[in-house]
Amino acid sequence: MENFLSMNIFLENEKMISPFEHKNFVINEISKAKNEFSEIFQTNFPKLRDSSFEKGFFLYLFDNQTDKVKIHLHHSFSDEKIEKAKNLIIVGENCEVSILETFDFASTNFSNSLSCEIFLRKNSKCEYLIFQKNGENISQTLDFQVFQEKESQFNSHFFVANSNVRNQLSINHLAEFCKTFCNGLSVAKNSVLIENQVFMNHNFANGQSQQMFKNIASDKSVAKFLGKVFVAKNSQKTDASQSNKNLLLSETAKIQATPHLEIYTDDVKCSHGSSTGQLDENALFYMLSRGISLKDAKKLLLQAFANDLIEKISIPDFRNYVSENIEHYLIFN
Repeated sequence: MENFLSMNIFLENEKMISPFEHKNFVINEISKAKNEFSEIFQTNFPKLRDSSFEKGFFLYLFDNQTDKVKIHLHHSFSDEKIEKAKNLIIVGENCEVSILETFDFASTNFSNSLSCEIFLRKNSKCEYLIFQKNGENISQTLDFQVFQEKESQFNSHFFVANSNVRNQLSINHLAEFCKTFCNGLSVAKNSVLIENQVFMNHNFANGQSQQMFKNIASDKSVAKFLGKVFVAKNSQKTDASQSNKNLLLSETAKIQATPHLEIYTDDVKCSHGSSTGQLDENALFYMLSRGISLKDAKKLLLQAFANDLIEKISIPDFRNYVSENIEHYLIFN
């Protein structure tokens, strides 16, 4: 990706990333960072400091950086085994970072579990984009825990292309005036299982959150969405919305959607909704009457459904990359 620092997280020979120091940030193996930044770990992450996790990375953006940091994290595996890792990201006060995370699994039988904790200091901004194209024989679990301080903003985009994955995202507002925007698009074919879970915790007043997740399921695949918005007592002026839209393209595919609101205060603006259906028959008939083949008509409708989220990507190179890869899986008879 243009203007992005590209880092290989796991290489085929099990070697971790090389340490990288910049005037604005530092990135290193989490096992080494525990010693190098022992005071930070002891004060803020004592449980993590004493944990047994030796694989994963540590990214620390220093306070008050005027330049936006852009990092592309690429995971590469080839052995047939189970891999676990823990990542920690700290975005300093008044900083902004965009992180792209992509995966390349060469093995035919692989189980991968990654957890990541992200801490956004006051008035910081983090944009996190993930593209999962792992293959049908790969099983992957991603667990994200996000903690936002006052006036911080977290934007996330999860794109899944026909892969067996379970993504769990938990966001916690730790002060007032936090903003969170979560988007996800999944395309499931054959017999894959894709599951996205989002837990949005509004613990303070004047917070804002928006969720938009879409699924396309065909053949014997299963796509699941579980979304929960929690608004704590005394969290007035919260503005939270949650939307889940699904397309079911075969009688044997399954969609499971569970949107949920849990509100314990007044003077809030909250909404949620979920819909599941097939391709619009009227739109298909119209395009067929204009000489467009049935296959192309279906593809156009699916592209329109997917592009609503793809167009939200602010990075042109990554937007094109996702669009091209997703389009490959939008070919149906």
